[in-house]
Amino acid sequence: MLNVDPHSDLKEEESARKDFSKVLLSLFGILIMVTSLFLVLDPNLRNRVRSLFRADARKVLATVSGDLMGNGENLTVVKVKTKEGLLLEIYRYQEERGSSQLIERIELEDRRDGYFHYNGIATNLVLDDINNNKRLDLITSSFDEDFVAHLSIFEFDPLTGAFQPITQ
Repeated sequence: MLNVDPHSDLKEEESARKDFSKVLLSLFGILIMVTSLFLVLDPNLRNRVRSLFRADARKVLATVSGDLMGNGENLTVVKVKTKEGLLLEIYRYQEERGSSQLIERIELEDRRDGYFHYNGIATNLVLDDINNNKRLDLITSSFDEDFVAHLSIFEFDPLTGAFQPITQ
């Protein structure tokens, strides 16, 4: 006489499902490990994946105002971090319009913001006449991909009507 358990088919099916779930979970784990390994070893891939999660919004890091052209007109400098990198934007306030006009945008070579000590204060953007030409110069800092600090200084050149790097 054959003794057949009516629930044996269900038990085998449930066991097969559990085994399949374990295999699927193991494959998913291997996929995560391989992907993580590629992200660690390939900086270009890492940056592309990071860009998927970064907001496209601009982030204002610092603002300063002063007479950058030496003509008595105050301009506002805004240090901005975008998805592409760091920017210095120089604005002129127009009273008749009640708004500010962008007059120049300077792209910094480095992508990471940095701070430096200036006259005992930690800052990432400062205005000072460092070359004694009666015009304030833009002084800012940043870090490259290897976290090497860079100090960038820009001055207004009246001949070209633009801001030129003194150092970068």
